[in-house]
Amino acid sequence: MGVAASAELEQAQGQVKRLTVEMQKLSTALKGKESALSAVTREALELRQHKDKTADVQLELSRTAEELRAARREAQQLPSVSAQLRGMRDQAEGESRRVAELQAEVEASKAELEAMVGRLKYGELEQRSVAKKLGRAATQEQQQMAAAQEEAALV
Repeated sequence: MGVAASAELEQAQGQVKRLTVEMQKLSTALKGKESALSAVTREALELRQHKDKTADVQLELSRTAEELRAARREAQQLPSVSAQLRGMRDQAEGESRRVAELQAEVEASKAELEAMVGRLKYGELEQRSVAKKLGRAATQEQQQMAAAQEEAALV
């Protein structure tokens, strides 16, 4: 009976060692994921800053559009001043180009923000998955240790 118990004990110790190594590997992987999540979080912060800049650009775009409308009203009210009208038209064209440039920047920033949000969500999912795996591994290890203790108590 002593030899069998010794063999079971050695087997249980082997399982504990194997699970310990596996848990260390998972812990290392989790640290990597945490590092990746940290990087994604930093990128998300940068995107939030880009979003703030985008809001400023949109405000500028709104002001520019309002200025454009005001310039057009003035042009209609002052038909006798063709030189002023030409100047306003040139300005409106420049502003329209600026609006187009700003819209392109807004779209680029929006695409970057969406990509970062996707990466952040993926990182969070990966972190949850790793946490679940670690939890399952710890639960299995505890169950195996409890079973080994029960067997040892029976011997």
